[in-house]
Amino acid sequence: MAERYDAFISYSQSADGRMAPAVQRGLQQLARPWYGRRALWIFRDDTGLAVNAALWPAIQDALDQSAYFILLVSPAAARSQWVNKEIAHWRATKDPRRILPVLTEGEWRWDESAADFGESSAMPPALRGAFVTEPRYLDLRWARSETDLNLRNGRFRLAIASLAAPLHGKPTEDLESEDIRQFRRFARIRATVLAGLTILAVVASTLGVAAYANGRRARQEADRAVREARVAVSRQLAADAKSLAGTDLDLALLLSAEAYRTEPTLQAVDGLVSVSMNEPQLASYLHGHRSAVLALHFTGPATLLSADADGVVMSWDVRSGRGRRLAQLREAAEVVAFSNDGTLLAADETDTAQVRILPVNGGPERGFTGDDEGARALVFGPGDDVLFSGGASGSLREWNVRTGSSTSTALGDNGIHGLAVTPDGRYLAAGDIDGHVRGYDRERRRREDIQSVRGASNGLAFDRTGTRLAIRDSVNSLWLWDRKQHKISAVAPGEKVLDAETREYLTATAAVVFSPDGRSVAATAGRDAALYQLGSPRVFPGQNGRSRSITFDPTGRTVAVGSEDGTITLWSGTGDPPLARRMPGAVSHLRAIAASSDGRVVAATGCSPAAFEDLDEQGFECGAGTVTVWSDGKPRSLPSPHRNFVDALSVSPDGRFLTSGDSDGLMVRWDLGTGRYERLDLGTDGVESLATAPDGLAIVAGDLNGGVLVWDTQRRVRQVIRAGIDISDPSASVDATFSFSMTLSGDGSKVFTAESDGLLHAWDRRTGAERSIEPGLSEDVFSIAADPTRPRVYAGFRGGRVQLWEGLLDRLVSTIIVPDSTGYIAVSGDGTILAVGTEAGVQLWEIATGRRLGTRATMDDSAIEAVTFAGPRAPQQLFTASSDRLLAWDLTPESLIAHACGTANRNLTPAERAAYLPATSTLPTCPGR
Repeated sequence: MAERYDAFISYSQSADGRMAPAVQRGLQQLARPWYGRRALWIFRDDTGLAVNAALWPAIQDALDQSAYFILLVSPAAARSQWVNKEIAHWRATKDPRRILPVLTEGEWRWDESAADFGESSAMPPALRGAFVTEPRYLDLRWARSETDLNLRNGRFRLAIASLAAPLHGKPTEDLESEDIRQFRRFARIRATVLAGLTILAVVASTLGVAAYANGRRARQEADRAVREARVAVSRQLAADAKSLAGTDLDLALLLSAEAYRTEPTLQAVDGLVSVSMNEPQLASYLHGHRSAVLALHFTGPATLLSADADGVVMSWDVRSGRGRRLAQLREAAEVVAFSNDGTLLAADETDTAQVRILPVNGGPERGFTGDDEGARALVFGPGDDVLFSGGASGSLREWNVRTGSSTSTALGDNGIHGLAVTPDGRYLAAGDIDGHVRGYDRERRRREDIQSVRGASNGLAFDRTGTRLAIRDSVNSLWLWDRKQHKISAVAPGEKVLDAETREYLTATAAVVFSPDGRSVAATAGRDAALYQLGSPRVFPGQNGRSRSITFDPTGRTVAVGSEDGTITLWSGTGDPPLARRMPGAVSHLRAIAASSDGRVVAATGCSPAAFEDLDEQGFECGAGTVTVWSDGKPRSLPSPHRNFVDALSVSPDGRFLTSGDSDGLMVRWDLGTGRYERLDLGTDGVESLATAPDGLAIVAGDLNGGVLVWDTQRRVRQVIRAGIDISDPSASVDATFSFSMTLSGDGSKVFTAESDGLLHAWDRRTGAERSIEPGLSEDVFSIAADPTRPRVYAGFRGGRVQLWEGLLDRLVSTIIVPDSTGYIAVSGDGTILAVGTEAGVQLWEIATGRRLGTRATMDDSAIEAVTFAGPRAPQQLFTASSDRLLAWDLTPESLIAHACGTANRNLTPAERAAYLPATSTLPTCPGR
């Protein structure tokens, strides 16, 4: 099998969750060519594996494709079943001499007499007998106390160079020289170009007019060389950004912004859009903690409190992304909890079996002494006068917060790792390490068994009514228990049963919380977090370590997730991507949208809220349709003469007029300046599609009886392109073909339609030429969109395909596969981006390359019902409709850069600048951050 990776890193996540990524980054960056993504390809499980039910086969495949095996040895690694399993597989299939040990903690002793390892706390059992002589190893135990593990740290850089040397096949000193040579190469090229330019300018000044011309030409050549260098740097930064988007999104966002600012190349634009769309539900990173964020608590819509494993308490303004330190515990903690009002922090102290209370806004820390087992779970009761703690032996202890006195109740034989209390404080739920969930009625002093789940039940939460309990276990299952009916249901099935080490690790990481309205549940899921709404999960991928804590803001619009590496991420809790803006006042059951060329005027149609409640059993009727118009973001409802569904809309390019058509055949043209309208007599029998010419002088309509007609807005006459059937004629077919969708070419000379019989039709209005095409697909064609900049047209099919045709449907150029497509498509006003509606949001595709931008664009629970771009005057303004939601997207580079800086919420570190940017780049990526 071909070796895809230069090395595989095996490590214990609990011991080296910080060291392993630093080693990986160092190996990939050291001696990296200035034009390349990385120097080496290194596999590490958190960055090399996708979400995969078959975890071991995926790891096994990565091992088989790796040239070297880098083993981070520590006592935790020695106990890890995963590490030992990886070692055993390597020894069975590869040369053990290619195992490169790196000691990060513990002891490492070689017994010469036994030709094997002696008593060593860091020795994995699977490694014994692998070597006949003592292997060379790298000692990185000193690095555990270092704060800056990067290549700007001289000692760490030398260690990485010695580890990388066998991977490169070079001596360490040669590798260091190569790294310095690659890093300085770009600076030398630029310096040489500028020096040449200076010399040419001096020579030119002495040679008169002819020499001046030559000098000018030389300067142009030099400028061209400098620009080419900038183009190369821009392209490389864009490539780096896209490659990092799945693992270090905040860094990827900053690099994408730097790529565009260096030179606005096509690749830079691609990288900026693609990285920005990679996680559109992500609102912001909050940087400040240096250890695992164990607790989060909103005290208001804009204020978030956080506490980490070092005992540091911080307060954040989530609007600006700025944080400040409030307080710190005297000792580190494994379990912490905020009081309901956010004024107190409770923490365990396992070594002294104490529970500590720290006033967040100042005041002395107090310690309460109980039994000798310590606390594994903490939760405040209502009023914050009582604190509940769960012990390692299965006891529940109630603490009086003012006096420190306590009482204890036995709830089981195993350690309590999850606790929840109802809002009235009368009932508690406790989960233990073996998956047993028990309830306790405080007034009756009676306990009951609730459920036994597959993994440790360490994440518990009641909703605001106290009637529903959410249970998150260590195999990522999510359960809902109805306290009144005593029934339990599974929301998420979870994963296979994990090994003992992983299960033990996850007992300290699961967290779950209800949204304020009780309609959603957010829960950690290992490295990721997930929001469950109506049984459908929306995944918030982890970026920098496993998720440890999660909470909603009081409005339910924001979900905060705390990770093991100290990073806090803020996500949309409503499904509205932070990059998009929800248009206020949208009606329900949206059916069609349209926009002016500059995007300042937007129109949408759907059912009125009252009419929507009157849907019949089949859901076919909705009563009178409504038309809403937004001018510069402000909505207004038009006094509609329509008495049935409004199925089609079209806004004139200048935004002055709106045309609407309904299923009864009524067409109305509105003057949006005065609010007046006129009925257009086109003789249609049900308007299904509309389009306005780029000059605004013609409106094309398709009716339910197959007619295609043109209305001349100046002469006020109609032109019949295709006559519809006469339904009064008894001999006429009742199965009329009609146009699902209609568009005009960029110059307005051609009309294209997507037909109900599955055909594509085209008419040349100037020559009268007509063409019909059978696309050759079994899926229904639902929409058609013209490229405003060239003679091309796109056809969207429900089920998964988009076809690109040239000319008057003369030639099929290409087909794009879009799984779960709803068939609705749109082309940007500059012809660079194709938007495709799907059952789970909208996807963006780069037209020049045919590649998808980002991993997704929305995570809306509803299918996309309509999508449109504004015209050439605002080519990157996108509008999407799904259910009762109308979103406006600003995809301009300026908006995307502002979004990137706001989301990353920081600037590049000195180490990152040295690794990715030329030495001449000194300006901050995001001023003010």
